[in-house]
Amino acid sequence: MTRSSFLLFLFTLSYNIIVCYSSYTGHRVYKMSQTLNPYFKTTSHQFQNHLMARKPYLSRYGTLQALDQAMGWNTARWGSEKYLTDVVGPNTKVRVEQINALENSNMFGPKESKLIWLKWKTFMKWYHSKESALPSFLPPFFFVDPLYYLTIQGESVHPPLEQLFDAADITLPSPLKSLKKDLLWDSAHMWIGKVQSKFGLATRMHADTYDNLYYLISGKKKVILIGPNDASKLSLYGKFKTVKQDGEIIFYNQTTAQNNEGNKEVINHFSEIDPHLKLEEIVLKYPDYATIDGSYEVDMIPGDVLYIPTGWFHSFQSYGKHMAVNFWFLHRKFVNNGGGVNDEADQKDKDVEKKKNGKPRGVLSTEL
Repeated sequence: MTRSSFLLFLFTLSYNIIVCYSSYTGHRVYKMSQTLNPYFKTTSHQFQNHLMARKPYLSRYGTLQALDQAMGWNTARWGSEKYLTDVVGPNTKVRVEQINALENSNMFGPKESKLIWLKWKTFMKWYHSKESALPSFLPPFFFVDPLYYLTIQGESVHPPLEQLFDAADITLPSPLKSLKKDLLWDSAHMWIGKVQSKFGLATRMHADTYDNLYYLISGKKKVILIGPNDASKLSLYGKFKTVKQDGEIIFYNQTTAQNNEGNKEVINHFSEIDPHLKLEEIVLKYPDYATIDGSYEVDMIPGDVLYIPTGWFHSFQSYGKHMAVNFWFLHRKFVNNGGGVNDEADQKDKDVEKKKNGKPRGVLSTEL
């Protein structure tokens, strides 16, 4: 090797080390399948400490009623099909993901799911219908009926959550209120589905570009969390480049997939790996997974709140009828200091406390 080639090699190596591994300064987990132990009724001070440290946390209120009381919510009445149908409106249209377990894997994801529109009353009737007569011990691929999952409806707040905000069933949660002018808002969503098998159904592992507060209203979920420091070892759809200070993953390219509606979706941040499989099964196909620093495992019950910082990879495995609400947001510190999406759209974000009724105004999906 010539002297110039050697110097170029050293420069490239140093650049990769600095850019790819030194930007992220947040929390790391150093043990596989480490249990994320819950706090009980987390304080605003604890929340902000975790936010600044980029450290996930689980807050446990014990029951949904206790969570409602602490937040000033009325989500306990969402168990009624009639109530939800009447408040949201029977003919309100919502977009859901659909899979047929005979044709797809037992997972919702950008390559597995089909997007369809349903009337709210149709979705509610499916959600509240009796369980299949097939035994619950059978794995998901034995079920021929379509499986639905209500997920992201668009930017800001859309039905069905918009009507539930208007009914004062839910407001901006107190941890986010504590951020005041430091909060940059993205959106809030409802996540509703039903799993008829004890094996559960998972969402494809991915990382988001926003911090996430996730409130479980009903059902049970098992969550796997892996830090952004391990992004290069997770067989991502996109070509990994670096990690920003707050954990946001940056890619060299934009990998897209065309959905059944004809629209291209960026899928860089999704992983090919199903982290719910046994470790020995995963590493046979993805050997780099054996070298990750570690992972958290979280078992959620109704009334639990999970904080997932930007860039933390996560996959939810759901059981039974399940319903959740999440809030995506950023802290100004990370937008201004090398974190967050930090593009023109972010700069136009407004503080939540300036929004009417403590929530952003969304465009009704019924207008589409």
